[in-house]
Amino acid sequence: MKTGRLKIYRIFDMAHEIILEEAFEKLKNLGPTHKYSLKKPSKDFFLGHPPIVLTLGLDHLNDVPVELTAKIWSYGAISFALTIDCPSGIDKPQILNWLKNWSNNEAVDDYCKSKVQELMSLLGKSLKKPGVWDQSEEYNIFVASTESSQKSFWLEDNFVYQLLSMEGEVPLSEAMISPIKECSLSYGPNDIVVIDWDNAFVFSSGDEEDICDVLELANVQLLELRYFDDLLDKKLSGLYRQVIERKPSIFNSTISLLSRDAGQIYIETSEVVERIENSLKVVGDIYFARLYRLGLKRLQVPQWQATVDQKLKNLLDISQMYMAELHNRRGHYMEIIIIILIAIEVIPFLYPQALKLIQLIANFMN
Repeated sequence: MKTGRLKIYRIFDMAHEIILEEAFEKLKNLGPTHKYSLKKPSKDFFLGHPPIVLTLGLDHLNDVPVELTAKIWSYGAISFALTIDCPSGIDKPQILNWLKNWSNNEAVDDYCKSKVQELMSLLGKSLKKPGVWDQSEEYNIFVASTESSQKSFWLEDNFVYQLLSMEGEVPLSEAMISPIKECSLSYGPNDIVVIDWDNAFVFSSGDEEDICDVLELANVQLLELRYFDDLLDKKLSGLYRQVIERKPSIFNSTISLLSRDAGQIYIETSEVVERIENSLKVVGDIYFARLYRLGLKRLQVPQWQATVDQKLKNLLDISQMYMAELHNRRGHYMEIIIIILIAIEVIPFLYPQALKLIQLIANFMN
């Protein structure tokens, strides 16, 4: 009987945006392709811009059979899911060591990076502003077999927490276990999902794939928010540097260019970030809604989201500040021009009187 299987995720940002309709046409000859939908038939799930699912089939990694699936997301991300069966008949320490070996396996990284490059070449013009970010998101989900084990087997001696922490030498203290326990959820007496920041454990029958997909989405959101946080950091520091290094005046376009750049970055980024934040809305299904929120909480997505939102606000403030300064400078120069024009109009009228006054003063002095 199977012990379970491991789903290894590697998530990359490879473009600012992906036109899914064009990408679908390019990918359908590579393998079975369809728009993603949760397997659970429910009207309570709302997926904005569902990704394209590309089934790449069976491959081998380190002579081990691997099922590979890719999801292409409209906001420029691609997530790979490698599914590997856990060897049968192994004990708990062997399961832990097996998981540890695969989660830290450089061959997985190299394999997925090569697949990213292949797909980028294939997708071509369906990618807007292509370019692979130098960071990625890694996540592992161990899906235990419900046929060959019971829930109590995994909870016994806190093994599930040892497994997620990949700690096989020292029993974890309650202080280390407690945060992971807080991100645990059961629908009934015979299932459990435990979520940690880099690993998750799923013991459930029938909806385990949907659970994995929801956690995958949370990780995609995390990667994209990290990407935009890094992008906004670079843009903001560049704008600050330009303000310090340049001395803008009414006679050059520095201020208007800076304002335009800040406004353009704000519009492009905020639109994509909004789509990321609204990727999945779970309305009526309390279990999946709680699961989704727990995943976001453990991955600290709300904190990243707040940071990105604040930097977007800073970007908008900078754009408005530049425009206000530009309007002030223009107003000052307009006032000077008006004074000069008034003087030009008045001087010809006052000139004869000024001459007469000068002559009177001269006669008086004589």
